[in-house]
Amino acid sequence: MEPTAGAMSDLQEIGRDAVSIPFSMENGQRIDLLRRWAPFDALPESELRWLAERIEAHLIEPDAILMKPGDFPAQFLFIARGTLRIEAMGRASDERRVLAELSEGSCFPVEALHEDRPVFSTCRSVDEALLLVLSREDFVEFQSVSPAFQAFCEARSAILLEQSRQLYQGQFAFNRASYQSLDSPLAAIAEPDCATCAPETPVRMVVKTLAGHGGGTMVVVDEARRPLGVFNWRDLIEHLADDGYDPETPVAALMNHRPIILSGQALGYEAAMAMATHSTRHVLAVDGKGHLLGLVLERDLFALQKLGFTQISDAIRRAIDIGSAADRAADIRQLAHNLIEQGVGAEQLTHLVSTLNDQLAKRIIENELALCPGLKTVKFSWLVFGSEGRHEQTLSTDQDNGIAFAVPADLTTEEVRRRLLDFAGRVNHQLDRCGFPLCKGEVMASNPACCLSVDEWKERFRDWLTPASQQALLDATIYFDFRSLFGSPKLAHGLREWLAKAARGSTRLFPFLVQAALQRSPPLGLIRDFVVDQNGSVDLKLSGVTLFVDAARILALASGVTATATHERLRQAGQQRRILEAEVEAWINGFHSLQQLRVRNQHEQHVQGGEMSNLVDPTRLDAIDRKILIESLRQAGKLQKRIETWFGGGSSM
Repeated sequence: MEPTAGAMSDLQEIGRDAVSIPFSMENGQRIDLLRRWAPFDALPESELRWLAERIEAHLIEPDAILMKPGDFPAQFLFIARGTLRIEAMGRASDERRVLAELSEGSCFPVEALHEDRPVFSTCRSVDEALLLVLSREDFVEFQSVSPAFQAFCEARSAILLEQSRQLYQGQFAFNRASYQSLDSPLAAIAEPDCATCAPETPVRMVVKTLAGHGGGTMVVVDEARRPLGVFNWRDLIEHLADDGYDPETPVAALMNHRPIILSGQALGYEAAMAMATHSTRHVLAVDGKGHLLGLVLERDLFALQKLGFTQISDAIRRAIDIGSAADRAADIRQLAHNLIEQGVGAEQLTHLVSTLNDQLAKRIIENELALCPGLKTVKFSWLVFGSEGRHEQTLSTDQDNGIAFAVPADLTTEEVRRRLLDFAGRVNHQLDRCGFPLCKGEVMASNPACCLSVDEWKERFRDWLTPASQQALLDATIYFDFRSLFGSPKLAHGLREWLAKAARGSTRLFPFLVQAALQRSPPLGLIRDFVVDQNGSVDLKLSGVTLFVDAARILALASGVTATATHERLRQAGQQRRILEAEVEAWINGFHSLQQLRVRNQHEQHVQGGEMSNLVDPTRLDAIDRKILIESLRQAGKLQKRIETWFGGGSSM
């Protein structure tokens, strides 16, 4: 392969500042180069021939700028030899930050060409590079020729995001025992060599085996190794007090017949929550046929923690005053900070934090309810809204709650409300003392507007389903994420089912919701990578996470989905609308990646002694985090485009 004879030419299509030399190459040589790399290695020969006939080879000199921020790319570039560097512009006009280096086999700029938008970064050659160049027009046509190449282009942004997340997770390889446990399937965590025995085994033999095994739990199994129960030292101690205790008693008579059993495909954090819910320090993992895979202990899930999930959960159950409750709240926050330092994923972290916060709030409610004998006959449900309602609380959160109640025959609505408001006020005050600030917008159960009978809540929702103005609906969106935290779940579930049906029938709701959701767009710029505020910051919540939350809420209401968590809403609505699973998962990955950056940013602010917020300076992010932020915001933009396409005309579909 040799350069074509002739003078060097300045090709505007490749780059305004790039000097290129046309390079002579046979079609067969082009095909051989392409088929070494994905996605071309999976394309049929006919499609590769089509591509080889239209793609051109060019040599590019070192340190040549091929594209600048704001440029609409005219060509698709495949790197046959050499390296291209992707650079971001910093706050200073001459500041350059390297985002990535693209080597042999890489393509650029797939996303910008596919989405028909400008590039956000500078593309520069590091050394002399040999590029295969395809025009924009042929790039577009090739997607219609090759379904596999089209799928590659559509999924490219999601692939980059996942690669970036894997690189980020790799930074914690030195200290990831807790992460691996919480984010790994139980089949990979469970101890397969745990002690087991048959149900007829005498307790004497069980005790001897446990003493020699060094463990404290015996799993009782049948002949097919299906778990029947568990026996531990606590069971032995309880039965030693029985005068009729006989060491030859079969273990089946003394074992716990209702052990917590989870699928081996369940994740570690699900086991942690099951342990906390049932106040146990172990669960059993089984395969698809119910055969024992092994024992999962809390100490294995939280090997690096001074405070375990179940330990905190048990302490919450024992909290009898506000002082001990506040101490447990501090424990929850410390556990969260510890897990962040070890790279625990945002989905797991926010769910774990929300679950423990739920337990703390329940304990406070129980303590206060015991002081209110007048509420014994009142059926009510303590509701939580917003991030708590979605199980998506981070390290910095206030309280958003309310009450839905039924009216007994011997009381009026106002009489019930009056009794509940005094109780709710004390609960709100106790939560505030535990580090959950009072809501500035007064979305709290102690506010009469948030302490309503079920019928009154339906009336409020009817008003919001036929909003008089966009602002009126904006003020109400937080209420659409409600779930029951304490009390009678049937009241909340009935209200949720009613809302799911009523929302789908509303013709005025969705135009307002869509207009509100599209008021904010991803803060991606043309000249610089990001659009920042006057302080040079991006709000990861309002300009990032909220874009996903708002869109997921619209999809859920339009599809009759009753889930409140953002990722569950996207998955369930996506299934109903038959959206490609890869596209939905890309949205979810973008959402979780933003949450990850958000909680890590709050953690770093806390470590430095500052106030935790959602503001981040993009120029201070490293290359991996910056790339994650860009790709996550692009996914938010794609989701918004979907919402605008589906609901722009006001149809609820």
